[in-house]
Amino acid sequence: MGSGMHRINGLTYDINRIDEIIPFNQLEEWKFINNTNNYHPMHVHGVLFQVYSRNGNTNLNPKDKGWKDTVLVNPVETVQVLVKFTDYSGQYLLHCHNLEHEDDGMMLNIQINSPTKIEDENSSPDSFKLYQNYPNPFNPSTTIKFQISAAVFVTLKVYNAIGKEVATLVNETKQAGSYSVSFVAKGLPSGVYHYHLKAREFAETKKMIFLK
Repeated sequence: MGSGMHRINGLTYDINRIDEIIPFNQLEEWKFINNTNNYHPMHVHGVLFQVYSRNGNTNLNPKDKGWKDTVLVNPVETVQVLVKFTDYSGQYLLHCHNLEHEDDGMMLNIQINSPTKIEDENSSPDSFKLYQNYPNPFNPSTTIKFQISAAVFVTLKVYNAIGKEVATLVNETKQAGSYSVSFVAKGLPSGVYHYHLKAREFAETKKMIFLK
């Protein structure tokens, strides 16, 4: 039995617990924050990723470039990586590659949702729907998906926490189908934002969080 000292997101490993659920075929930005004096080579089974930044610096050392399945997170360092699950929509394992750390429970299970109709831009939806943005929280960009079942005038707007409009992402007639729109929070402060979809009688609002 380990001491429970080494954890991910405050949790020690439980083989029967799913710690994160991630959509299939969606670009993810992961942030590894190491607040300890230990070195943590973080490894994910079955998928490759790319290092995006170290401590916010995107001018990477050559050893950080290219496709990887393990990244070394140095003491008191934050490393951001980009990853996308496109092959298998089952369960993956993320853990520290230090043997004593993973034996102490520094692992978690990731469940990848099965592909759904929203991933197929050529599908013909039979309903109106607004999806949760992804990633969320985000920095600085995120993707908002929606579907409409008939040709209709569509508006998709973003509001800050006090209800002030900060962006209009869609303001036109759309044919029936599934759509993806990118929102970049350039020049905006961190905080909670809401995005509102209006299409004929259908209207829905969802919350997203911008974290710098």
